[in-house]
Amino acid sequence: MKSTFPRKLPQPISVVRLVEMVGDAVVADNVENKEVLSIASPSEAEDGSLVFCNKTDESQAQKVIQDTKATVIVAAVKVPVRPGQGLIVAEDPLAWFIRALNIVFKDTSDAAIHPSVSIDSRSRVGNRVEIGMGTAIDRDCQIGDNCRIGSHCYLGPGTVLGDGCFVQNNVTVGSVGLGYHFTAEDERLFFPHLGCVLIGTDAVVGSGSVIVRGELEDTMIGDRTRLGNLVNVGHNVRIGSDCAVSSGTCIAGGVRIDERCNIAVGVSINAKVRVGHDCQIGLGSVVTKNIAPGISVFGVPAAPIRTMRRF
Repeated sequence: MKSTFPRKLPQPISVVRLVEMVGDAVVADNVENKEVLSIASPSEAEDGSLVFCNKTDESQAQKVIQDTKATVIVAAVKVPVRPGQGLIVAEDPLAWFIRALNIVFKDTSDAAIHPSVSIDSRSRVGNRVEIGMGTAIDRDCQIGDNCRIGSHCYLGPGTVLGDGCFVQNNVTVGSVGLGYHFTAEDERLFFPHLGCVLIGTDAVVGSGSVIVRGELEDTMIGDRTRLGNLVNVGHNVRIGSDCAVSSGTCIAGGVRIDERCNIAVGVSINAKVRVGHDCQIGLGSVVTKNIAPGISVFGVPAAPIRTMRRF
């Protein structure tokens, strides 16, 4: 099976022009009159490709650069290049490379709402919004400018998406959760979910995720927070800004997660737990108790671990 890489650019761009547009880099060697024709990893690059090398050890960086067929390399250190290669030096090559990708692959087409999309007349959709096939937007929703909503999504009553949000395919936002109360007579009473889901600016919700609206509070997701695929967020949950929640994580109702937390794949967080700011929760952990700010935890049940690296 043939790889789809190197990925051709919609339009070639000169290296000098790209460096001017991205900034925060030094043109080290041999980039004059060179054009970027494609993007790839070092191992799949070809003549005309732009790649990045994060190695800070000169000998390791040298090996990557010597082995790749790429024409232009963004690297963290200045090392000799082969004839015909060009070198760009940036403090953070990956960040520079990502910014370059956002320039060369920028979607210039007009945002579009698929004809099959259902939008309640009481909802408001901002400017330059893209909505995929089969999505339904219920009453009183507010969709900010420059949002992208995938195919076959459901946004429940009162859902708010801030500007620049990206909701991927098959996502449900604003559904109801369990919300049962058992009386002394063993009667099961369903608690009406009167709250909404409020999502801040530039947030991302991965495919297949479910975010339940609140009962007597709103469920809230902060600015720039990213949820991976198949994440479940229960009612009344509050997640702060700049958090990353990896795929398959389950967050029970009433949980509070403060700013800048990183949560790995497959984590479970019990109801009403408080996770302080700048915490990390390791792969597959089960969180049953509050976590103080700045603490890294791992295990079942999750316990502090000093050796965990930031992920």
